[in-house]
Amino acid sequence: MIILDQLKDDVNTFLKNYGWIIAVVLVAIIAVVVVIILVTGRKTKKSVPQIAEKSKWVEALGGVENIISSEAYGSRLSLSLVDKSLMNKEALKELGVTNFIEMSNKITLLLEDKAELVKAELDKKD
Repeated sequence: MIILDQLKDDVNTFLKNYGWIIAVVLVAIIAVVVVIILVTGRKTKKSVPQIAEKSKWVEALGGVENIISSEAYGSRLSLSLVDKSLMNKEALKELGVTNFIEMSNKITLLLEDKAELVKAELDKKD
């Protein structure tokens, strides 16, 4: 019992001398954690990229009859066309195409993050 009483006295003395430091450190730690949670917890809403309507894409690609097939892969939209010369590159650039990769009658359009949306728009039934 003497050891237990001595331990209680030592703990009480320690807390009397250093208790306020412990309290300040705990409050500081809690404040830092709350700030970190608030800063990292705020997820900015990612804006949904807007795309032009189907008619503008179809017109820039040379018409419905010129489009054989389309596939979207991330930022790339691959198209098989009947005649590449009917495609209007300037109009496609205005619609958001950043680059073109041409191979025979197949063309790949680089669209950043809009390829899937453009493919979905092209696949819409009117």
